[in-house]
Amino acid sequence: MKEQKMYKFSKYNLVAKNYMDQYYIYNVLSKNCDLVSSKIYNLLVNKKIDKILVNPFLKEKMIEKGYIIDDTINEMEYIEYKYNSIVWDSEVLDLTFIMTHACNFQCIYCYQKEEKKSFSIDAIKKIKRFIERETKNNIKKVYINWFGGEPLLEKETLLDLSDFILKIGKINKFTYLGRITTNGYLLTENLFLNLLNSHIFFYMITIDGIKEYHDKQRPLKNGKGTYDRIMENLQAIKKINRSYSIDIRVNVSRDNYPYIEEFLKKWNLEFEEDRRFHIVLEPVHDWKGERIKTHQEQVISDIKLISALYKEAARQGTNLQDYLKYNSEVQFCAASKKKGYVIMNDASVHKCEMAMSDEVYKEANNIGFIDNSGKIHIDPYKEAKWLTRKQNLDKCYECIAFPFCMGGAKCNYAMKFHQQMECEENIEYLYWMSSLLSTSSKEIISFL
Repeated sequence: MKEQKMYKFSKYNLVAKNYMDQYYIYNVLSKNCDLVSSKIYNLLVNKKIDKILVNPFLKEKMIEKGYIIDDTINEMEYIEYKYNSIVWDSEVLDLTFIMTHACNFQCIYCYQKEEKKSFSIDAIKKIKRFIERETKNNIKKVYINWFGGEPLLEKETLLDLSDFILKIGKINKFTYLGRITTNGYLLTENLFLNLLNSHIFFYMITIDGIKEYHDKQRPLKNGKGTYDRIMENLQAIKKINRSYSIDIRVNVSRDNYPYIEEFLKKWNLEFEEDRRFHIVLEPVHDWKGERIKTHQEQVISDIKLISALYKEAARQGTNLQDYLKYNSEVQFCAASKKKGYVIMNDASVHKCEMAMSDEVYKEANNIGFIDNSGKIHIDPYKEAKWLTRKQNLDKCYECIAFPFCMGGAKCNYAMKFHQQMECEENIEYLYWMSSLLSTSSKEIISFL
């Protein structure tokens, strides 16, 4: 006689009400989301799996979506497998180029120490040889994050390197995708088109709410405002009929918090229908550095305040960036990957951009260099500090957010060196975004 299969609920089912007072289930591991009836909601909340399994249609749907799984499956083991597959993936090269630490802005919360050093001709030669050499064998994807300071202050070098990578990609048969974090002030229509032609398709640009508060938090070095120029650039870019993705990061401070809803209304009037633009709401953090010391009152530590803004944004129909839709490879911080490096203008190799400004840990962060032939030299003892897991993940395994953050993989620097886990923030984020995601889902029919 064939033994009957046993089933159990996934450990990572998030069951809740969305902002429209509808019941839904979201599985953090399978990334499936569905509206459910109140009867099914109660069965899920009370773990009444037997009542679900007796209904063939409902059973099939719940298993298909990963809400119910085979009793022999170890989800924690599978997540660890996924984690290690990404960390040790030899087919993906994930690089961040710090084009300069110079900037044309004087943001109140910036943690970086400004340096006006640029990539030397010698360093550029080393980096090009490194790209060519590293991608000859096995590399299938190259991700480049162009970062600063303000990377567009070095736009000629940036475009030269990007075009070189494109050329080598055709020879060595790999796909190249670029992402840039820029303040947007220098991002003219013509420059944007050049960046697109160089395969830089993903953008992070910061606008800190309405003009008054953005200009207060993100002025030019001379104190003048930057809001109008950035918005003019975005309006011009919007007219370009090409594929790209722009995340608009809004750093929410104590001062601008009361005016974020007003900003969202204005933003939606201009950009709501263009799905290439997405809003990302972030609290102002203390990332150390000298400037934030005199603006401590602007730091927001209560993540519930940001949650309230996300709910309001959803009610307004704002196009929010949903990181839940991305695969784990993209969510991963490059510092957690074997082939994830930050490369400086002297061709030195680091793991984390933020740790470069940390007086205590910057030496552990500097893991190697690229020589004249393009060969990368890595200190394995330093590298091990970034690639090994913390010893006890028991609490992480039980957390609903574990498949999303994988125990700190989103920010290894905070976890390994500062013992700071973003647990509350990750959990809140799951609720914000799964709530929004559920409004476009289809209801599971219960027949109960």
